Amino acid sequence: MVRRVGVPGDYGGIVYEDVVDETPTRATVSPATATEEDENGRSLTETRYKLIVGPEVTLAPAGKLEWRGALWEIHGEPLLSSWNGRPHHWEALLRRRE
Repeated sequence: MVRRVGVPGDYGGIVYEDVVDETPTRATVSPATATEEDENGRSLTETRYKLIVGPEVTLAPAGKLEWRGALWEIHGEPLLSSWNGRPHHWEALLRRRE
């Protein structure tokens, strides 16, 4: 997981840095969609996958994670699913543009 963290800067402000957590996490990843569009005269490929992880993982909108050597962004608000009133798993949509 890649998390954006605010740390104190040299001049008293907050500086945001990406912090990488390299702890392996069990997940289910399945294809969702793939599109190719012409945006402003160039070719754009967008690929989306559905991600399911356990409730112990913290997901955030616009968060990022590394999967199979590529950086993916979490697109939209992750959904925490419950079973019998207890958190069971997170569902999120991963997106990568090339």
